Amino acid sequence: MNVYESYRGGLYVVERPSDKDFIQKRLRELDPRLFVQREIGLDNRPVWTVVVDGEPPIPILEWRDDNGNPIHHLTENIVYRVAAMPRDAGKLMQSVLDKNRALRERKQREHMETQAEIFREMIPMVMGKGRILAPRGQKLYQQRNRRRSRGEL
Repeated sequence: MNVYESYRGGLYVVERPSDKDFIQKRLRELDPRLFVQREIGLDNRPVWTVVVDGEPPIPILEWRDDNGNPIHHLTENIVYRVAAMPRDAGKLMQSVLDKNRALRERKQREHMETQAEIFREMIPMVMGKGRILAPRGQKLYQQRNRRRSRGEL
């Protein structure tokens, strides 16, 4: 018998892992846009993720224990956690999707700004048209002002 156990607050919880198709069917009963898939998390470990089908697909839940470690077996508790999430008329609230989209757009905008700054500094050097535009320190300004006052520049 294949069982999954976890230690929660002084008690062991023993659950029988469920089939992925069964979990998929139960999630589709909650919302027809939901499905579950295995993805690589931010910690580079595989984790089961509940995803809302859309353009692009948006993850709404990672199946982890209380310590943040991925749970390797699918159980019905993943369905219960999704069911406990706020829903509107049988569908997930649009605000969650909007917040995820806004976060993704903000991260992309920050990434583009960072890359533009890097390119602004590196292109003159790569093209051979000049040197890297490094910010000048206070000592360099003082040195240049002294040379100007002596008439060297």
